[in-house]
Amino acid sequence: MKSITLILSVYKKIRELGILLSALTRQTHKDFDVIIADDGSGEDMQRFVNEYKIRSNYRITYLTQEDAGFRKNKILNKAVSCSNSDYLIFLDGDCIPHKDYIKAHFENSG
Repeated sequence: MKSITLILSVYKKIRELGILLSALTRQTHKDFDVIIADDGSGEDMQRFVNEYKIRSNYRITYLTQEDAGFRKNKILNKAVSCSNSDYLIFLDGDCIPHKDYIKAHFENSG
């Protein structure tokens, strides 16, 4: 079976990330990991993610870097390097996936 990792790019939108992570708990396909690729949001984001990980029903890895301007692609490259999955799904932290989002990717991944 193919392993799946969602890579979520974020920058300072904690509320939106919370909604997205909540939507992931309702996915019909349950076997996936999440890597949060943070472009330097700071301590509030890190604290939020650490607290969320405790009650999450899926695995979350949090990666961050210093806020030195727009360097989204650099943190995304780091996230790709950290993943061991066969299939990667990229999503911005302010996008809310429908309940079959991961299932649709999985079934159409070839």
